[in-house]
Amino acid sequence: MKAFVFAAWLFRFLALASAVGLLCLTHPRLRTRPAVQRSFTVVRWALALIMIVYGVVKLTGTQLHHRETLDCAQIMALGSARLFWYFFGYSRFYVVFAGAVEIACGLLLASHVMRRLGVLLTLVTLTNIVVMDFAFDIEPKYWALSLLLSSVAVLLHELPAYWTAAATLTRGE
Repeated sequence: MKAFVFAAWLFRFLALASAVGLLCLTHPRLRTRPAVQRSFTVVRWALALIMIVYGVVKLTGTQLHHRETLDCAQIMALGSARLFWYFFGYSRFYVVFAGAVEIACGLLLASHVMRRLGVLLTLVTLTNIVVMDFAFDIEPKYWALSLLLSSVAVLLHELPAYWTAAATLTRGE
């Protein structure tokens, strides 16, 4: 059991440390190096794959599922995490919507042309997930936080392009 707890702690640490390391690579002096460019491409593709998998998991009913009716005593016995999964799984519309948004994030991130829109949508989606995970004490909260930090790093890496687009749009008015 101690080995499992240590492995879980080590995984959380490595996920957060790699996301923080990625944030450091967004420094203007480093971002133009070819190895850094490739690393951000790999991170973008990894985020795309993870978001698509999360979306498919929601759509297939593996996550956020509603199976049986609970009475008041059973609800009181549930912890915050189980109650969270039960409550959000109750609405099939919400589950399908959340899954579709996560798949859209992944597809946009995977597209070279639409990647910047994908980064913005992923950032908003993961911010929502992280807030919910921390608010309801859902266990993979540090994993979600590392994904959020990775998407922030990708956003910072793409920041010059966003500034250029914003300047172009404001000049056109």
